[in-house]
Amino acid sequence: MGKNSDRNRTMIFLVSIFSACSVLAASPTIQQPDSATFNSILVSADYASDNIVYGNLNTTVSQPCFSSVFSYASRSGMEATAGYSLIDNSDTSLNKATHQYDFTLGYRFSFPLDLYLSGSYTRFFYSKNTTTLRSTFDHQMELDAGYSGKFADVSASAFYLIGNTGEFFLSLQNSYNFSIDNFPFRNVSTGFMPGVFTILSSQQFY
Repeated sequence: MGKNSDRNRTMIFLVSIFSACSVLAASPTIQQPDSATFNSILVSADYASDNIVYGNLNTTVSQPCFSSVFSYASRSGMEATAGYSLIDNSDTSLNKATHQYDFTLGYRFSFPLDLYLSGSYTRFFYSKNTTTLRSTFDHQMELDAGYSGKFADVSASAFYLIGNTGEFFLSLQNSYNFSIDNFPFRNVSTGFMPGVFTILSSQQFY
């Protein structure tokens, strides 16, 4: 692969640990590299010692959660993501794992001063033993606006979920970015994005 091709491609591996995993999505929104510069592949793995479902924590049993995301973003702005979540002790009997799959297609518009606007559609699929509460929503529409700089990301995201009922969410995020170039391989950048996020809904705070 030539030098020009190398500059146009990057692969970022993100491994992060969160104290809680939200079923709103497989994981908190992960900001993509500047889509005007790179074709990028992003792989993420998250683990939580317990699981929160729409602001509710089950105090009867512990429900460890593992989530993984594979995402592709093109320089044209098109983005596609596949996600998977496993939540232990989360079926009706509280002793078996349930599974969630989600697939997202979206488009991102980049503007000067590192500003962006993006929209996406997500389809959720659940294992048959998933409880009614966890499988309430089948579709999600999302609109994001924010600043994605070299060292920081600040964004606001609006979600509308559709299923047995409708629900509106607003997510506010702030993260700090740093990376190690040529690690663990040449032409590979390993990035880290520690940050905080708050989710508000039309029913309650999360």
